[in-house]
Amino acid sequence: MTTIKVESAGRMWILIEKVEWPESEVTVPVGYKTDLDSVPRIPLFYAIFKNRTRFAAVIHDYLYSIGHNRKEADKIFLAAMEAEGVRRRYRLPIYWAVKIFGKRYHHSKK
Repeated sequence: MTTIKVESAGRMWILIEKVEWPESEVTVPVGYKTDLDSVPRIPLFYAIFKNRTRFAAVIHDYLYSIGHNRKEADKIFLAAMEAEGVRRRYRLPIYWAVKIFGKRYHHSKK
């Protein structure tokens, strides 16, 4: 699995190496800004789910930012979390949270 190499940019992170996932033909370029994982700051939820995924989160954020088909991006996110080794008990709640609340972050191609 790919190690995510980033540098801090305030509340965001900037990729200093591209992130690739050949299984879905996704390449996130150097310089892409990400928050790594968008977990609400609700204390218990944050403690349980923060930092469970970085690789899949970067792939998913990028796909959303370029207007990739949302349904497909969410499926890729789920598959990438599984490939990353995120346990099912964490993977499924994270996936469903993205499915339910992610629409406002998706940038549709016009």
